[in-house]
Amino acid sequence: MHLPLPLAVTAAALLLGSAVTSQGRHVFVLNTNQSALQFSGTATIQGLTANLVGQPATFNVSGALSADLTVNGGAVTDGRMLQGNNTTIVVPTLNAIIPNPLPFLPPLARVAISGGEMVLSSPTFSVAADGSFSTMMTGTMVAGSATVSGLINQTIDLAGQSGPPQPFNGNIKIGANSAVFDSPIQTTFPFSDPTSGVTASLTLTGRLAGRGMAVATDTDTVSIVNGGQQSMTLSAGSSKAGKVYLMLGSSLGTQPGFTLTGVQVPLNPDSYFFALASAPNNIPVLSSLGVLDSAGTGTSTFFLPALGPGLAVLAGLKLDHAYILIDGTTVVMASNAVPVTLTK
Repeated sequence: MHLPLPLAVTAAALLLGSAVTSQGRHVFVLNTNQSALQFSGTATIQGLTANLVGQPATFNVSGALSADLTVNGGAVTDGRMLQGNNTTIVVPTLNAIIPNPLPFLPPLARVAISGGEMVLSSPTFSVAADGSFSTMMTGTMVAGSATVSGLINQTIDLAGQSGPPQPFNGNIKIGANSAVFDSPIQTTFPFSDPTSGVTASLTLTGRLAGRGMAVATDTDTVSIVNGGQQSMTLSAGSSKAGKVYLMLGSSLGTQPGFTLTGVQVPLNPDSYFFALASAPNNIPVLSSLGVLDSAGTGTSTFFLPALGPGLAVLAGLKLDHAYILIDGTTVVMASNAVPVTLTK
């Protein structure tokens, strides 16, 4: 199916203009199945030092990490891992014991690490033609707590704990609309509690693998009764900085989609699609029309006010959103589509 570019979009593009930069920010959404880590460590409690024994010791992480990448001729030439930017690596609850030297007695202590979130940062590093890189990386816990029970009972705040810089290498490859990140990782976090004298060291070893997404979200559901919102992070890459974006949507799914000035858009046009195209920057999609910043990023929000139980019949409705980038009167890119399901 071929549709003409809406006149309203063309006019908006001409008014908003464009800019060019060589560097852009990329958000890599982790593939949870491929991002597996093991944890180990030691703990000292009341003068006794022993190894932490994970139960289990292997786990998978979710979330995202971000990097500034310089792209030249379609290849990444250098990069820098960024701390913050609302992207964290989410660690599930980890359980471990500190065994008793006398194996027939209960463990000296049990340790539960919950709510863990960490970020990675690095200096600028070079990326080879094949996508490989090598640098030093620092891991920092931005949230989480360690609860110790047994010989003592204490909860230790992990936020702000940062390990020493560690060797960090891997591979980054970029395509026209996406990038892929793959790297082994080893990072150590020391933590302590001056009140109880508990000290410990936690080491995470494994692999992180993710895909750069042109749009990523913080949730997949929004309540009809209570209202809510889904934040959408736009990350189009360095070559698209300053381009005009327009977020569109559909209630009819993503396949087969349609072609717009030669670009395949993963949405099936319906009344919802045309409502967003003709009246941007209104509920339910705020900041749906704008300009990507100097880092090639932007934000848009699906916002639903509280509609009350009378409209709970809409529960289960799934909407998909994707944005197009416009240069003059031509669509130059369409993002991946992201879903949001309405719940009671």
